[in-house]
Amino acid sequence: MNKKPLNTSISIFCISFILFICLVISFVNYHSFNRALYERYNSYLTDVLRFIESNIDTNDLYECMLTNKKSENYNEVQQLMNDILDTGNVHYLYIITPLDIEKYHTCLTVMTGMTKEEILYEYDQQNFLGDIFDDFPEETVRSFAEAMKTPGQISFEKDKESTIWGFDYTGMLPLTTSDGTTFTVLAADLSISNIYKTLWKHLLLNVVLILGIGFLFYMFFIFWAKYNITKPIKLLEESVVQFARTSHNLSNPDLLIYNQPVIHTGNEVEALSDAVTKM
Repeated sequence: MNKKPLNTSISIFCISFILFICLVISFVNYHSFNRALYERYNSYLTDVLRFIESNIDTNDLYECMLTNKKSENYNEVQQLMNDILDTGNVHYLYIITPLDIEKYHTCLTVMTGMTKEEILYEYDQQNFLGDIFDDFPEETVRSFAEAMKTPGQISFEKDKESTIWGFDYTGMLPLTTSDGTTFTVLAADLSISNIYKTLWKHLLLNVVLILGIGFLFYMFFIFWAKYNITKPIKLLEESVVQFARTSHNLSNPDLLIYNQPVIHTGNEVEALSDAVTKM
């Protein structure tokens, strides 16, 4: 009785190899697609922020922030942000000015985009022009403050932990008046849960595809190995074992009969069978 049959060894090797290939390809695909996905979202957030910026009169918005009074341009931008939230994949759109960071993590609301559902059912819970609140984590407020140091440049920040608004990926664009005063940050959030959902969906599809192809390879290789290697060797083994049993203690050569197995593999196994027969 073989301790380790050749069929079992081949099966274990094939399965291990397929799983290893699946692991390696999945790892590479995950990181490649993750990088490509964030590049795609960076591009999308950049387009959204630049489009909104092009519709903002920053001097007028700065005046609204100082006087706490809405202008015609303010209302137009508010409606534009509302429309984008209703039609796009953006989680949140808002214009905010970081105030205190270290102690209270406070921010001043300049504008908050609202969906139709939020206007109808959660209007009283929204933040409006002039509202000061401290719900943002310190790291988030610090990110807004850092963004204001690079006027005109878009920066991106991923939440390190979930907040009351969710777990988001944020694009931030500082807004500057015509005289060079950087006074607030236009920000757009994408839900990271949706990003990861897309990422894992792609990864799962890759794993299923690799395992499917691997299974077909495994079945083909096992069939090929059985026909060309394992079955011929087994036939040769049975013939040799039978010969050894029937010829034990026989001294007459005429009584030594070896039944050669039918092997037509055209490889080393057939050559081995012929050599045993001649011997």
